[in-house]
Amino acid sequence: MKLSFFKKKAKAKEPRGVAILMVMVSLAMLMALVTELSSKELVRYKLALNERDALQADALAESGANFAQIILTVQEPLQAYMVNFAKLGISLPEYTIWKLFPIASPFLKAVTDGSVVPDFDVLSGKKENEEPKNPSSDSENKTKEVSLVGPYETPEGGFGAFPGQFSVNIVDEESKISVRKWTRLPFPQRKMIAEEIFHILSKKEYEPFFERGAGKQRNIRPSQLIGNMYDYISDEERAVDVSAPSESFGRDFIGDKRSQYFDSPGILPKRALMDSIAELRLVPGMNDAIYQVLSKTVTVYGESEAINILSASDEVLGAAFYLCTKSRESSSFQRQGFEAELLADWHRKKDESKLELSAEGVMKFLEENGIDVDKQECGKTIGTESKNFTVMSTATVGRVSRTVLLRLRSAGGLI
Repeated sequence: MKLSFFKKKAKAKEPRGVAILMVMVSLAMLMALVTELSSKELVRYKLALNERDALQADALAESGANFAQIILTVQEPLQAYMVNFAKLGISLPEYTIWKLFPIASPFLKAVTDGSVVPDFDVLSGKKENEEPKNPSSDSENKTKEVSLVGPYETPEGGFGAFPGQFSVNIVDEESKISVRKWTRLPFPQRKMIAEEIFHILSKKEYEPFFERGAGKQRNIRPSQLIGNMYDYISDEERAVDVSAPSESFGRDFIGDKRSQYFDSPGILPKRALMDSIAELRLVPGMNDAIYQVLSKTVTVYGESEAINILSASDEVLGAAFYLCTKSRESSSFQRQGFEAELLADWHRKKDESKLELSAEGVMKFLEENGIDVDKQECGKTIGTESKNFTVMSTATVGRVSRTVLLRLRSAGGLI
């Protein structure tokens, strides 16, 4: 009896639940495996969606660039008519075709489906007393899946039936100060460009920018920086004398320009025309703040020294008006706030169609504001033609954006 009791007791202590434990471990491993596989498939799925959206965004960006070429093709023949409208007192919100007809897919969709009728209020895309409408969302609701095989079927909604949107920004390179041919121009015109840039950089609000140089170029003056810019593209071995008069600017030199680069190892003057405005960063004394100012007012793509007053910014327009002035150092431009008042009067009269948008009109306007005009200089500085453009077309589909950048030149109605 005792022996049997001990045998039963030892049998009761044997381990149990091993099968359940093995099942739980197996399930945990299967869950980890399934989770890993589903995560990878989800990543692949999202990558496939991004690839699809990227392809569509590329096509939309190209479409925006093509629209820009169409607009700029008609710009040149229409430009003269638009200037004449101003002379006849016909008021227009803008006097350049690419501003009158902005290239943006929401606006184009709204025009094609009839929800918006162009009335020159193109930036808002709505009529008076009318609630704003989001044409892009409406068109997206109309979008249907198009079969990838078989004959092409026009989507419902026509032009507007595509996902995403695009917009195009057009910059007129003739609206900026061109340094493209700076070192190859007649000497008086070289000085003219230097004075235009100097007028912009010497403004009081930009004074702190010239205290952020590096090394020997700290606390550089605007005139020194302009000299460094000229020397960077000049093929001369000596540094230009920025204080030289108009008839000898670019012919009078001081010192060896290589001394400017002693604290910039590996950087040398290019001695050739700049290929991009970004090369200004290689000019001794240049910093990010000054570069941001110059990148908006200076160009290496414009082929004319005359500034297009129809599309120029206020900073460039002020520099052009300054160049039209005799005795600049003693003119009204030296009075604080005069330039801002002059530009405000210019825009007011332009909006009221009381200006002749031409070199002669600018001279008349300046004389009405008490400025003694240098007519010869002003005739070289003021223009109303646009030949070279930078087109940036940006498209977004889903979370993917694509940008197409073009440099275009208009010649006789051709791009």
